Amino acid sequence: MAHTWAVLGIFRDFAWRLNDLSDALLVLDQQPVRPMSDTRFITVPRITIDGWYLTPETKKAVEEVMRARQMVRLKSHSIEPGGIVEAIKHYVDAGAPDVLIVETRGGQDEILEQLVNLSKTTVVTSKVVSKVIVIGSVNDINFYRRLLTEGIAAYLVGPPTAEALLDSIVRIYDNENRKRGNIIAVIGASGGAGTSCLAQNVAWQLAEKHGQKTLLVDADLAFGSCGLNLDTTAEQDIGDALDADRVDAQFLSKIFAPITDNLDLLASPSTVGRLYATTPEKIEPIIDAIREASTLAVIDLPHQWNVWTNNILKTAKEVIVVTTPDLASLQNARNIIKQIALYRSDVTPPIYVINGVGMSRRQEVKPEAFVEAIGLEPAAIVPHESRLFSQAMNDGKPVAFIEDSSAPAKQFDEICKIVLASIGAGTETSRFQPSNATHEFTLLAKVRGSLQQSKNRTTTLDQSDTDRQEPRLGLLSRLLRRRKPALQ
Repeated sequence: MAHTWAVLGIFRDFAWRLNDLSDALLVLDQQPVRPMSDTRFITVPRITIDGWYLTPETKKAVEEVMRARQMVRLKSHSIEPGGIVEAIKHYVDAGAPDVLIVETRGGQDEILEQLVNLSKTTVVTSKVVSKVIVIGSVNDINFYRRLLTEGIAAYLVGPPTAEALLDSIVRIYDNENRKRGNIIAVIGASGGAGTSCLAQNVAWQLAEKHGQKTLLVDADLAFGSCGLNLDTTAEQDIGDALDADRVDAQFLSKIFAPITDNLDLLASPSTVGRLYATTPEKIEPIIDAIREASTLAVIDLPHQWNVWTNNILKTAKEVIVVTTPDLASLQNARNIIKQIALYRSDVTPPIYVINGVGMSRRQEVKPEAFVEAIGLEPAAIVPHESRLFSQAMNDGKPVAFIEDSSAPAKQFDEICKIVLASIGAGTETSRFQPSNATHEFTLLAKVRGSLQQSKNRTTTLDQSDTDRQEPRLGLLSRLLRRRKPALQ
């Protein structure tokens, strides 16, 4: 048996699999060897998985695994009855998957014999050998060790829990992900929420105030403004990565634009002159390269809801939803956070920021209404200070660079602290408190009523309003300077 598997090349790196007897016993009890926090943010690559079950419990566990957040890139999967016996018959001439899950009820000798027969099928004889996960009834540490030595990817005592099965699959690809950086995804609840401004300022403060080597990614291909607002001209951008036949960390690092010693920018084309293919197949290699080339990446997502943005939101270390204090943004933020929380039920829900609070001559929804609707306190409430933000934009500098002691800079720093805790914490506690407001339309009607009852106040334009009307010659000169010739 051992010779058969060895000759056919079924050997993988199992350095992680067995440190001592207690670790092995934990595996047999359906508990992960290492804490689940190690694998919650690992994304399984674009693979195929087949599962052959004998019991309804195993079928249910496999089905749950196929719907897991870590499986967003799954190419295809199949779940069939019959266990290992039917799998052996099927793969005599059928193509084998990347990962094969088989269940068996036999004793030790019978399982070993079944694995010998399985090794004679396309599971082993194909160009790419399948990683085999065996689910059995034998609970013996020596037998477990022997199967791992023979080249089996994992052995679980059945029926397995979905958590243990998912952990076994993810660990197969753990080595490919272990040294990759964290992604912080920033998305707006509505257009004009100040998402890009917040992403730029948080990335700068993470880099300059907290000493984190940070990459800012402008993923708004047509209307990105990160380079403009940080006074940086990029010779190449993310559009070049989308056009490339192959993208890796080395390729991507060459198109980063340095902003400071600790902060780099992966700029957007910022042009409507052409359309880019933004399929998951094109975006995923870029995201992988971003994680490999950086320790911490802040991604400024466009205000879009599609497959590739959803995949990033599902697998990011932290998600920040930016909203403004108005009724439409409240509704959108609530819907977005609820949906992302469903995606990420095994980790903390996204945080949200109320941006632009205190703008003159505008009726606003109070933060208390957001808490009631969402069931979650805002991570930060960023005040609207038009003079400060106008100066920062005009100078091409972040807010903290202009005035570090300002209220907006302090709120951005609160967000940074949450991000730092997230990427440094081994175990995260839930921030989500279920809301008592179960009837969305009743709540929105209540908020709308409070807005209608507020009195309109006539005020004169203050100095900050006047400042917003002044020409921004510095901004315009940078805008003209950074334009690249249109691609032919």
